[in-house]
Amino acid sequence: SKNFPCLNYYHSLFYKNGVKHVNEDILNKLDNFGMAIGYTDDGSYKKRDKNCCIYTNCFTYNENLIIKHWFKKKFNISPYTQACKRLDKYPNKICYYLNFNVIDTRKFIELVKIHIHPSMRYKIGKINEIRRESKEEI
Repeated sequence: SKNFPCLNYYHSLFYKNGVKHVNEDILNKLDNFGMAIGYTDDGSYKKRDKNCCIYTNCFTYNENLIIKHWFKKKFNISPYTQACKRLDKYPNKICYYLNFNVIDTRKFIELVKIHIHPSMRYKIGKINEIRRESKEEI
């Protein structure tokens, strides 16, 4: 960034020849705060299903597998890789995202919830629903 040269290091980690990529070395630099930022930016909570997903569609299938294995190795969380076609934006491309089951969603949210800004609490599901119900009872 021309405005924030201190961020150039991070840009150089992710971008090679103008293409964004991810590997285990980059993932190992993430802490819970970093995961919370990534999730609030590219994640979604499905209230009906009580699970979350992270849209990693800028990464290849193999890179999604790297992320998936990293979650398993580091946190014993096993998201699964979903494929989707976004015909409106990318008619000839398959995009991928990581989907978490209910149990792994709870584990993941426990890791990041303290770092979630109040304006984004809708992305942590039941924890937020419990708080809202408590306020309504008062």
